Amino acid sequence: SKSSEPIILAAEVTNIFRRAFTKLKNGRGGPVIVEIPADMWNEEVPEPLNYTPVMRTRYGADPVQVKEAAGLLVNAKRPVIYAGQGVHYAQAWPQLKRLAERLAIPVTTSLGGKSSFPETHPLSLGSGGLAVPRAVPKFLAEADVIFGIGCSFTETSFG
Repeated sequence: SKSSEPIILAAEVTNIFRRAFTKLKNGRGGPVIVEIPADMWNEEVPEPLNYTPVMRTRYGADPVQVKEAAGLLVNAKRPVIYAGQGVHYAQAWPQLKRLAERLAIPVTTSLGGKSSFPETHPLSLGSGGLAVPRAVPKFLAEADVIFGIGCSFTETSFG
């Protein structure tokens, strides 16, 4: 499943279902699980249920925002590309390499995005997690634009 969450407090039912429906309606298809433990069937859910249906997000990028992002990237003085696991899902390795080479932008990857850009390439900064090559934090700290491709910028236990 895309997610699994137990109901442990009756007061959280609305929030749990909002999260479940958000994951259900957005991103890749797939089921979500809301676990209702047996002892929860005897709990009262506070009324009123202030549930607002979730909106679907767009699958494709907004053309206006694509132009804005391209402008930021082209005009950046010290850009860095941060490539994640989504590059592998999209099989976008050649496009990533072509973009980095065309604009001469250094590339770092998340652990999930490792090998989405050749680490022997002169523009490669290496892969980052909790342990990173010295170049990664240096370039990221000095960057005026960090362009994420196939990543979520979510903090994890690994980086």
